[in-house]
Amino acid sequence: MFSPKKRKYDRGVIILDKKLLIVTNGLQRLSLKVKILVFMALILFLAILTVGFYSYSIAVDQVV
Repeated sequence: MFSPKKRKYDRGVIILDKKLLIVTNGLQRLSLKVKILVFMALILFLAILTVGFYSYSIAVDQVV
């Protein structure tokens, strides 16, 4: 009926869909406070990363 390649591909897509479904269901189950905390942590991480790169570029400019 199906070639083995096609069946393997379909199974991979189904597994990927199940993983995405698990992730989206997990996000929906999180409370609003947890979502806000995760969002704030992400913003803080990006801010620290930005400041780090900025200070690194200043230090490199002073050396050269």
